[in-house]
Amino acid sequence: MTGTPRTIRARLSPFRTFAACRRLVGPRTASPGALASIGRFSGHPGPGGAVSIDPGLDANPDQAALVREIANIHTNRGLADVLVFNTFVIEDLRLKSGGNPFDNRNLVYNGTANDALLNQRVHRYAADPNAYRFLANWYSPNGNLHRKLLEVHTIYDPLVPASTTSWYNELTRRLGNGDQFVEQYVDRDGHCNVTADQTGLAFDELLSWVHDNRRPTPGLLPGSPPPPEKNPPKPKNPGKPE
Repeated sequence: MTGTPRTIRARLSPFRTFAACRRLVGPRTASPGALASIGRFSGHPGPGGAVSIDPGLDANPDQAALVREIANIHTNRGLADVLVFNTFVIEDLRLKSGGNPFDNRNLVYNGTANDALLNQRVHRYAADPNAYRFLANWYSPNGNLHRKLLEVHTIYDPLVPASTTSWYNELTRRLGNGDQFVEQYVDRDGHCNVTADQTGLAFDELLSWVHDNRRPTPGLLPGSPPPPEKNPPKPKNPGKPE
């Protein structure tokens, strides 16, 4: 999403933006509604009647920090990108399914500094039955793999967290297809921020798996630079207080 306008039309409020995207970014994140206080992220009008999310987040640092904590997003800019992107995804799903497909009435939120307050203030929504069935039939992955699948993920992805893949991995194992799925990672930040060289390495791994039946090893993509080791600085005067 880098370089794209982080704006949204006024008919979709920034609060609804936050509410809409939460179900797509991981099991620990909030669903539609989250905190009522997020509704104060009013934003500022921009060109063409659009509303910019960034100023609203920057003007409410405590609430913005809470949302980033829930969503595991590092910066307000990254959060704004995710909010806007997922708003249009959810709007597209709503139009295709004919209603709201998400339901958070039986969900207990956790992972924040004040889970009790979060669950007390969160807005609860009931899914439209037809919309829910549409999403279940046409969106939910079933894990029924008939071909080998190699996934390469960045360690930090604000849009699709790497941890969400563990759910799909578990699903393939339950169906007896676990040997058809491998996940590898690269030490980079950002959504699909994999270099051309890393893409080539992964493709070679996949070709070797398909043609020679050499299943890739899960973990760090072979040939990819490993994460740098952080060593503590050596004392200038050993044995003496610094």
